[in-house]
Amino acid sequence: MSDFDDSGFDEEDVEYFSELSDFDDTGKRPKFYRTPESTMTFENFQDMKVDELIQAYRDLRDQLGTDRKGYKAREAHMKGKMQTISMVLRDRGDVAGVESFRTDAGTAYRNVKVKYTVLDWPQTVEYVKQTNNFQILQKRVSPNAVREIETETGVMPPGIDKLVEVEFAVRSPTVRKSKP
Repeated sequence: MSDFDDSGFDEEDVEYFSELSDFDDTGKRPKFYRTPESTMTFENFQDMKVDELIQAYRDLRDQLGTDRKGYKAREAHMKGKMQTISMVLRDRGDVAGVESFRTDAGTAYRNVKVKYTVLDWPQTVEYVKQTNNFQILQKRVSPNAVREIETETGVMPPGIDKLVEVEFAVRSPTVRKSKP
């Protein structure tokens, strides 16, 4: 018996293509395909040989990569169009001298985002030390720096815990070049 429960998800119930009414269908469909492995249960995988499990994993990973590329391309296209519309609305707000538009279709409003970046880390660190304004820093550690300290000293820095997760990574077979 396993502690994995996949009974709550049945891919057959998931709609891959949403049904929309009152819209101009482009005739193009996303390239999401149901793979045989995506419908299998934990018990099905339990009955498979190791080489079959590795192939199933690779098939799922490869299909997911294809799905991701297609989605990212569509997302980038749609976000570009949305950004263009936002700029047109901003320009119209500037011309009209207003901060927002309210219509039956919805509301658009000027949203100002301010971002900060560090130009000189040593200067910033010195400022933080002198003023105790540690709140300007985010509360996280650099995994690479902590790993380096632990490797060099054999001890974790105080107040930091380490979580180790073990899994099996799956790779495609390597093709060895034969020497002529």
